[in-house]
Amino acid sequence: MIRLTADDLTLTDSQALKIRYHLLEFIPATRCTIHRGPGPVIEVPDHDPAELAPGVLDRIEQIANCSFKVESAPDKPLP
Repeated sequence: MIRLTADDLTLTDSQALKIRYHLLEFIPATRCTIHRGPGPVIEVPDHDPAELAPGVLDRIEQIANCSFKVESAPDKPLP
């Protein structure tokens, strides 16, 4: 599972929708979960962080106007 995290930020609905679009379209993933924050967490199950191209991560960070920490996590979604 890909997990993107950031501190001290809350994503807007618009940002979350744009980020979801980019992840679903360009990984391509069939689903992703976005907890808008504060301290947003974005999870993409069934994919490895190596599948997240630098250009896609850059675009997500531009949309959110912050940097995300990219982690690998077990495929156990957040509650």
